Amino acid sequence: MTPGNEMDALMNVDSSCNIPERIVPGRTDRAETADHMARYGFAAARARGRTLDLGSGIGYGTAIIANAQSAGVAIALDISSSALAFGKSTYGRAISFVSGDAGALPFSDDSLDSVVCLEAIEHVADAAKVLGEIVRVLRPDGLLIVSTPNKWATSPLSWRPANPYHVREWYPGRFKQLVSNYFEVEDVFGQSWHPVGITWRALRTNARLHVKAILRRLRILRIAQQVRRRARSADARQEPRGSRSAREVPTREEVAAAWPRSWTSTRKQGIPVTVILIATPLRKVTSE
Repeated sequence: MTPGNEMDALMNVDSSCNIPERIVPGRTDRAETADHMARYGFAAARARGRTLDLGSGIGYGTAIIANAQSAGVAIALDISSSALAFGKSTYGRAISFVSGDAGALPFSDDSLDSVVCLEAIEHVADAAKVLGEIVRVLRPDGLLIVSTPNKWATSPLSWRPANPYHVREWYPGRFKQLVSNYFEVEDVFGQSWHPVGITWRALRTNARLHVKAILRRLRILRIAQQVRRRARSADARQEPRGSRSAREVPTREEVAAAWPRSWTSTRKQGIPVTVILIATPLRKVTSE
């Protein structure tokens, strides 16, 4: 497999919505990559000791954690052997790479100081099982840093997420409630703030995706696309050279990483696309 094809396979971009399965710095959209790396920078400043990056992908975020820790071990765990192999060849010196299932972690009880799980829990079928496993492997004073998309910004009023690689998305309150069944949630943060209108844009986007899926099944979408391409070709033949206006050439403004801020104290500023929780395991009550 050539390097270019290898990268394409790692990203695994869904053709229907142009959404990648995982981030590959240098190949994935720069703004999206910056947001992911900002979350890892946020987590790296708080993680301590033996730290597991759960759902690490190729391990670029695990490397950020490893570089931030003067002492301790950074472990990248993912179910994809190809992602781990690529990560080991790229970041292998400072990281331990482990293949495993998030619902059955290959670690002994009370063996980790921190678990970082960023934009991964929405990819699994049984999030409760994953949280139970994290509780098991964390020490009693351990730390969980977990993030997930805010359903209000990504798939509002829709049971199925717009992202084809997501099994389940949560509204912030529901997500906090889920995590609180296993952890004491100490802080709630938000990242990538947008005006409230983003919810309505997400609703329109989800509606368009559902309509496109129906049309594709009925083979109507291909016909519509062919008609549209022919109309554009006819317009291009009629258009004099040099007449394209500047506004017809799209430009993408560089987007800086938005560092997490307190979600509860800045709620009026808009809707965060990502919700981040910092939590510690609930103390087990033992009977005498």
